[in-house]
Amino acid sequence: MNQNRRATAPAIFPNRSPLSPLKIDDESSRETSPTPVIREVEEEDKEGGGEIFVVKRVEEIGVYDVGVWSEVSASKFLVRTVNYTTTSEKAPSSSPLFTPTSILAFKSPFKNPSILSCLSTYTSSINTSLNSYLDNLLKEGIKEVEESVPMLVVNFLLPFEHSYMQDQVGGGQLTYFFEPTPTFISDYESGLGGITAEWLKNAKDDEKLRSRFKVIMQLSDPSVLPGAVRKYNGKPVLIQHTGSLKERTFPNGRKFLEMTCDVHGWGTFSRRALVGCLGGLGKMDVECGFLVESRGEGKEQIMGCARVCKIDAEELVSL
Repeated sequence: MNQNRRATAPAIFPNRSPLSPLKIDDESSRETSPTPVIREVEEEDKEGGGEIFVVKRVEEIGVYDVGVWSEVSASKFLVRTVNYTTTSEKAPSSSPLFTPTSILAFKSPFKNPSILSCLSTYTSSINTSLNSYLDNLLKEGIKEVEESVPMLVVNFLLPFEHSYMQDQVGGGQLTYFFEPTPTFISDYESGLGGITAEWLKNAKDDEKLRSRFKVIMQLSDPSVLPGAVRKYNGKPVLIQHTGSLKERTFPNGRKFLEMTCDVHGWGTFSRRALVGCLGGLGKMDVECGFLVESRGEGKEQIMGCARVCKIDAEELVSL
């Protein structure tokens, strides 16, 4: 590890981050998609490594520029309707169930299966801050009222190089933080909330339920992507064998569910396709929505979503 780089206080990153991936395993291509390599995310929390970057919210800098993030309307994502099993009909999602609060991006020489371990190690070894929201979560002396619905953290582990070896784990991570909306908290406490509420309660102990977690990624200019990947723009992507869900607690007492998506464990074709398209991501905006797949339980609804503007994995600081 480059000790000189590690000892330098990081920038509060306003303009670059890596991106969540496209996995060729969605509902329209299950029968013909290449089988992903089954690999569980490591159970043990390792010491976090890398420089942490807080992607700035557009309101913080007052201009819509490269590398910022913003909220995006859930209606931009097409989801299954209540009659999907018989009609295959989709419609724009209603309002999201969770609100985005922060987005982090960094490079690391190894995979960090817990963003909490990474953040705690980082902030204790370097005298720096992240942002007020994340700093508050990491303060043991501040105990907030515990919500009945946990936070949602979506953590992508991304390879930045072509490799046939999954154990060559150098790459980056992109992490989304979401808080439940007051409306969803009320529905959840009233026994409502549908398949999403069931997923939050039981998916960590139920692999089949956990594997119904989906990502929809929409790119503003998909023409810059390889043709093999372009056709999946805006389509749902199931995170199956390479997904892991853990319940954890921040030092201030706030519980969260961390959905880790290990892209290093994908099949060779889909992993290499992702690495090949990273170079074009600095030219477009990316809208990402997360949801749980409905299979006859009712209509789908976006859990949380956000837009990141013109990110470039190549310009993240290396260790």
